[in-house]
Amino acid sequence: MKSKQYIRLFTLTTFAATLVACTDLDVDIKSQYTEFPTTDKAAEAISADVYAAYRSALGYNHWMTQTLSSDEAVSLALGTDYYDGGRFRELHVHNWTPDNAILPDVWNAAMSGINLSNNVLAIFGDNESDKAAPMRA
Repeated sequence: MKSKQYIRLFTLTTFAATLVACTDLDVDIKSQYTEFPTTDKAAEAISADVYAAYRSALGYNHWMTQTLSSDEAVSLALGTDYYDGGRFRELHVHNWTPDNAILPDVWNAAMSGINLSNNVLAIFGDNESDKAAPMRA
């Protein structure tokens, strides 16, 4: 019995709130862009995501892939410390497979950067200028 009263009270309250809700929707927009910014600072801000994406693409996993698969570094597992499922050892002994956790991370980070570059170039509509050259590279 009480649940019906609560449902009825909730329904009436919701209905009353919608009757007295805001009806004046002709408000000037002052907190959002209404046109695309065209200054150099705006172009830098839009392009910044491209370069930030490559922090992970050329970061730790890329470094581990390069150094462990060459003679620059050796990944040791002393006891159970630092084994990490053998993903670093696989690189060192040149026995990695597509299931190795490092390789998809490197690939996904690089593809994310390329995707962001293409999006920024599409926003600017510019693929040939000097500003677009670093993103194309």
